[in-house]
Amino acid sequence: MALSHYPSAAQCELLSSGIDRLSGADGDLCCAAMTVYGGPRPSLPGPKHDKVLLGAAAVAVLAVVVGIVFGARAFMSDDPQAVSATQAPLSAGEDSSAPAPPPSAAPPPSPTPSPTPSPTPPKAALLAAKPSLIRPDHSQLCLQANGGNGGNTTQQGCDGNNATEMWVPQAIGASQDTFQFVNAADNRCLSVSNNSKDNYAQVWLWDCHADIGQLWKLVPDNGGYRLLNPNSNRCLTIEGGNPQPGAVARIFDCNGQPDERYRFQPLG
Repeated sequence: MALSHYPSAAQCELLSSGIDRLSGADGDLCCAAMTVYGGPRPSLPGPKHDKVLLGAAAVAVLAVVVGIVFGARAFMSDDPQAVSATQAPLSAGEDSSAPAPPPSAAPPPSPTPSPTPSPTPPKAALLAAKPSLIRPDHSQLCLQANGGNGGNTTQQGCDGNNATEMWVPQAIGASQDTFQFVNAADNRCLSVSNNSKDNYAQVWLWDCHADIGQLWKLVPDNGGYRLLNPNSNRCLTIEGGNPQPGAVARIFDCNGQPDERYRFQPLG
């Protein structure tokens, strides 16, 4: 085969660089010759770029991307698992449709503690512990003691300087109305004889020892007091309601008569 039928090396080089293209048998022979003799097989030129086609392709790609985005959003809105993944998990038994609880109200202020009331002081005794005259209402005379244990008690004319007519009220404990009456002359007490409970039992003097026969409870009566002996539940009286000096004191049923009502006249 004659070599003159083959294209020259320069032509083949131009063909490989894309500057010129041989057509027909010469081009094919050049390529074959280059291949046969170890030369590089020339690459074919690529297609020309069309701007219209490129723009259409870009629009198509953009449409596909937009469709994917909207499709993903629609899928996520229809998929409860996808929605729940974007929300805080609900505790067991909690209703997601229930309204949020209102904010808790502030706790009420603590009540102001009431001040502790001061203890009520005991009431003062009805009579002050000072020498006094004891005057029966019916006679306006005064009780007088005849000295010594067993000395009787009578009513006599009043004398504020006579110690036998002075009686000092001594309240029993914290009592307001129960007393012993101590005679200032010999420091003995007005007593029911032998702690008797009988009507007409004599009232005399005896050593003070807070015996039941020496206790007298003041019972208010028309501006004065009845002297009630709690042991016998009877009242101090002037025998027979006698208004004369020397009449003896005894106990008798309480009847509200003036000879059982007494007024106290403090001295000094």
